[in-house]
Amino acid sequence: MGHIWHYFVFGLGMYLLMRVTRNTSRFVALFAAFTAMFSTWIITYVMIGHNTKIFAIMTMPYIFMGIERLRTHKLPWQGIVFWCAVLATAFHLLLESIHMQMIFYIFLAVLLYFITSLIYELVRKSEHPKAHRITPLIRSGVLPLVMAGFAFGMSADRYMASLAYEPYSIRGQAPIQDVQNATATNKN
Repeated sequence: MGHIWHYFVFGLGMYLLMRVTRNTSRFVALFAAFTAMFSTWIITYVMIGHNTKIFAIMTMPYIFMGIERLRTHKLPWQGIVFWCAVLATAFHLLLESIHMQMIFYIFLAVLLYFITSLIYELVRKSEHPKAHRITPLIRSGVLPLVMAGFAFGMSADRYMASLAYEPYSIRGQAPIQDVQNATATNKN
């Protein structure tokens, strides 16, 4: 039952993402939040025991909201600090989920989002010079990397302990075929 709250945090994030970054109406944002919360795969995660997946997914709207807000052209330094704090918190919670597959997918989604945004800004025709449009995009690419580094630093004890245990884990060893080939080579 405790994992149900992750759905509500996810829904609130989707609502805020739509309101803050897309300036949609309350109804549209509420509709987006409900459709995200009750989409088929996300709603079944808790029923099939993938509790850490929803914990990881709940951070995604906050990550994209922070990145989008950092793209704001004339963002004051207080806004930069606030959205960096939001990003650091969201990345930290993402890394605390310990679901490596979802962490990889969310970081991949952020990378694809950044690349498509960069290409869009480069080819878009505007009255503003390209350097004027690219600077906020670079800021929204560099600062999230720094915040992800801070978040990893906060979660490093967990990951470093797993990394130290890797040689003794059955998952950290070479496949049986490689071990057999290496043993046969050493005997000859």
